[in-house]
Amino acid sequence: MYQTALEGFMTLRDDETFGPIVPFYIAQILYLNKDYDGILEIAPDLIKSAPKDRSTELYRFIGDAYYNKGNYKEALSYLEKFAAGAKASDREDKYQLGYCYYKTGNLDMAIKTLLATGARSDILSQNIWFVLGDCYLQKGDKKRAQFAFGQSSKMDFDKK
Repeated sequence: MYQTALEGFMTLRDDETFGPIVPFYIAQILYLNKDYDGILEIAPDLIKSAPKDRSTELYRFIGDAYYNKGNYKEALSYLEKFAAGAKASDREDKYQLGYCYYKTGNLDMAIKTLLATGARSDILSQNIWFVLGDCYLQKGDKKRAQFAFGQSSKMDFDKK
């Protein structure tokens, strides 16, 4: 989708004036294109030379890439750094972080983070309630698990 821009930035990588900033734009394009392998190839090295706002953005890109590749342990450290440095994060960002806690076995942080996402009537909330139900079940809190699973089952966004 952004192929023309990507090709243009690639030609500017060695430019004396634009070269230092170009890799950040390339990383953004890779993120928008959901090129997770490409992000993981270039973004970690960029963090070392990035100003704070750029590094926070890169933490998000890298965390999201690992998350989408199913590597929740690696995603967790980057998503935590993103959450710590971001001025604001949206529900999906909080969900990703909470889900990584869940998948890595930190159920207390998963519950805390997922509860902070804010309940709405949408597919994300349905999934949050389902994951919370499993967290509570694993912790042996059957009443809360029943409540969370009940909340999830009341929503009809995802019948499974």
